[in-house]
Amino acid sequence: MLQDITGQRRTEERLLQSATVFDSTSEGIAILDARRKVVSVNPAFSQQTGYSAEEAMAWPDIDPLYQTPHSFACAGPPASADERKLWQGNVNYLHKNGKVLNIWENISVVPGPDGSVASYVLVFSDISSVLAAQEQLAYLAKHDPLTNLCNRRMLQDRMEYGLAQTMRHQKMMAVLLIDLDHFKTINDSLGHSHGDQLLSTIAARLQGSVRASDTVARLGGDEFCIVLGDIESPGYVDLMAQKLLQRLAEPVRLEQMVCYVTGSIGISMAPADGMSVDELLRNADQAMYGAKHAGRNRYCFFAPAMQKAAEVRLQISSGLHMALEQGQFRLEFQPIIDLASGRIRQAEALLRWHHPEHGVINPAVFIPIAEECGLGGKICEWVYDQALSVIREWRDTVRDDLRIAINVSALHFRDLQNPARWLDKLARAGVPGQALMLEVTESLLLDADLKVQEALDLYRAAGIWIALDDFGTGYSALSYLQRYRLDCLKIDQTFVRRITDEPRDYALCEAIVLMAHKLDLKVIAEGVETPAQAAILQTCRCEHAQGFLYSRPLPADLFVELLRRHGCHLPGDFPPRTRTQSA
Repeated sequence: MLQDITGQRRTEERLLQSATVFDSTSEGIAILDARRKVVSVNPAFSQQTGYSAEEAMAWPDIDPLYQTPHSFACAGPPASADERKLWQGNVNYLHKNGKVLNIWENISVVPGPDGSVASYVLVFSDISSVLAAQEQLAYLAKHDPLTNLCNRRMLQDRMEYGLAQTMRHQKMMAVLLIDLDHFKTINDSLGHSHGDQLLSTIAARLQGSVRASDTVARLGGDEFCIVLGDIESPGYVDLMAQKLLQRLAEPVRLEQMVCYVTGSIGISMAPADGMSVDELLRNADQAMYGAKHAGRNRYCFFAPAMQKAAEVRLQISSGLHMALEQGQFRLEFQPIIDLASGRIRQAEALLRWHHPEHGVINPAVFIPIAEECGLGGKICEWVYDQALSVIREWRDTVRDDLRIAINVSALHFRDLQNPARWLDKLARAGVPGQALMLEVTESLLLDADLKVQEALDLYRAAGIWIALDDFGTGYSALSYLQRYRLDCLKIDQTFVRRITDEPRDYALCEAIVLMAHKLDLKVIAEGVETPAQAAILQTCRCEHAQGFLYSRPLPADLFVELLRRHGCHLPGDFPPRTRTQSA
């Protein structure tokens, strides 16, 4: 007797596979009859819900599993016997221990021979951890992870809502932008972990200083923003700013040390200073920089003049790039005179910007902006290249002992590759080091590190003179005169201007010259405009002078003409004499 059982074996294999899947899958499965009574569950069902198979099958229906009763109406009978109806969605289960589970559920309807519901197959998975991760991501998307304050994105939403409320209720809204003073110094000296701890403490103080309805956000780094809504008068904002400054100034304990920090606050008001988020933040930022320029540890309300100044800064900043590309810069040269003989021994190269629309722009206006926007180094490089070309030509065609002085940006000294490159250019141009003098500021020497000292030593070793410009107008910490080898001091014109009328200025100039000579330094007096000033400087034994008395800054061709016309001497009596002296 033979019997073909291939189909039977295949059926048994499929049943075995189904049973294996049913038992081993990580998703919970429950098979219900037409009355929604549990017929069978898999092990994953018990693992996720806490109910054993016996407990689940003892229920009159599946309802005890749900936090809210599930009608299954959405998973009614299929339209035909061949159709498998499926419902899926997010529901809440109740774990046996009472915990609410977030569940993604699929309900399949199995039709009977007559088309009615024969059974339900319920397949689910616990997505509590997924939803928790999504909630965490949603929170992080709108909050700063370090301080738990709102971030810039959430601040945008809060400000837009606040502006709508301001318009609806005809009240005011204030935006306070807060920047910690000298935070970088604290961060660099104490370490980033202490810096983060300080930021967290400051954030908590700011949050505790405002109302629950107000918004406190961290925009990044050490910059915070507070939005005050529903304001009746600016007086409230004024008092709040004072309170915030006091809270910021309180000492912060960081493990074994106590740290002190202050802040600068810029304030813009809606609707007076704008009715858009970007405009209010921009105006508050300008006011904040106004507070910093006024001395820090203070607050400043936005004024329309700040907007105008910001627009000018932006125009100059963008125009500087074009000025370099289109050759709008020029060098002019002002002679430096030997007071004893009237001989022109050197000249200072002064940068001029000839703007095609606005004419000549004052260097005092555009140089600081160039430093801020990172163009100071490029402009300084251009000046050096031009000065090398000019002095090489002058020493070949006019006189071989002339010297050109140029002002050097502090940024130039932060990289030792810059001095090496300049010295290489000097050698390739065939110009001796004695033909150049580099003018540096007191602030550079005060903040100097080893790199600055090495750079100055390299230049002096090549024969280049180093002059300290505008002496007496900065910090005047005389210790750097002992630490650095210099060749020359330049007395600022603010002292020279009143030297004939103010005995104290005369005494200061005389003391500077005497001190310089004791340190084996030459002296150049700037801003000399009258013969009386020149005579007094000569009496003080000042070697050199520079100013309108001798010549205004001249283009290179006119400066050469001046040298040739007078044989490198200026006309007049030298040493200069006042009328009283000549009488």
